[in-house]
Amino acid sequence: MRIWLLNIMLVTGFVSFGAELRPDDLPEQLLQPDSDLATDSEAADDLMPATLNTLGEDDSGNWVLKRVWWEKAEDAFGHIMAYNSQVQDQQQLFFSARHDLEKQLEVDRQKLGLPLEDLVKVVDHLLVMAGQAGNNLPENVSNQFVNTVVDNKSKLVALQAELNLMQKIDADQDSLMLQVVDQVQKCADYESKAWVDFKQIGRVLDDHKAQDLYQHVDSYQKNIQVVLKYLKGELYSVFTKYSQHATQKLISIDKMMQDLKGAGIDLGYEFKAMAEGAVQAPQPEVQKVAPKPVKSAGVWGMLANILSSLINLLLFLPKKLLGLVGIKF
Repeated sequence: MRIWLLNIMLVTGFVSFGAELRPDDLPEQLLQPDSDLATDSEAADDLMPATLNTLGEDDSGNWVLKRVWWEKAEDAFGHIMAYNSQVQDQQQLFFSARHDLEKQLEVDRQKLGLPLEDLVKVVDHLLVMAGQAGNNLPENVSNQFVNTVVDNKSKLVALQAELNLMQKIDADQDSLMLQVVDQVQKCADYESKAWVDFKQIGRVLDDHKAQDLYQHVDSYQKNIQVVLKYLKGELYSVFTKYSQHATQKLISIDKMMQDLKGAGIDLGYEFKAMAEGAVQAPQPEVQKVAPKPVKSAGVWGMLANILSSLINLLLFLPKKLLGLVGIKF
């Protein structure tokens, strides 16, 4: 019991004493801050940069949003690659269709017998002849043929128009194929630029910059979509129409040539005659001085010349020299 009362007294006294404690009564080590801890904290503050640099990019921002823009750009760039694959396939479709068309047109051209440019020349030549009928025509051009050309002038004019149109279609097709190549190259450039911007999103920390870069990538994606739609739609439709017109025009040209041949105008024959100079467009008369003919000596002429030279030599030699050789007159 005494021990229990003593413990109560000690506890009570301790509590009463603790209530009267002042800062001066506390141990010195409890009053002073930990100097080593403070020093380490200041050093850590000095070493910690205000922002984190990522591969030389001095910026900062919301990393979570930056991650969102990076993922969206990754998805957009994946679509760009898929669209460009379709663009390449469409280009191959154009080339294959043009190759097949050329094979067919080449067969049709061979039926004509002459290249288009040669047909244009001979038709132009005949129309010039029809326009100058009765005026200084060459002697080797019969009036009957000229009259035939004049009678069929309207057919020649129609054929001339078809030939010119066919040449224009060929030129337009070549231009269209160059346009296809140009559009495909644009899509390749868009993909290259999108790749640069996509990689840049991974370097920056600023979510605003990441958003701007994503919008660039998305714009490239939309541009490629527009080109792909143009290649599949409008441009391919124009190419198909050109192909149909080219086939139809060659059939029409062949029929016109057959009609002219039945009327007495064989364009193949006339082109050969024109190339050989047998049939020429009327030219203004130019007076020329004919050169004097030079007679060829021939073998007997050569012998006569040699004999004449020997006689002249003998006549002019001194008589003494003639005596030495035993020649007497």
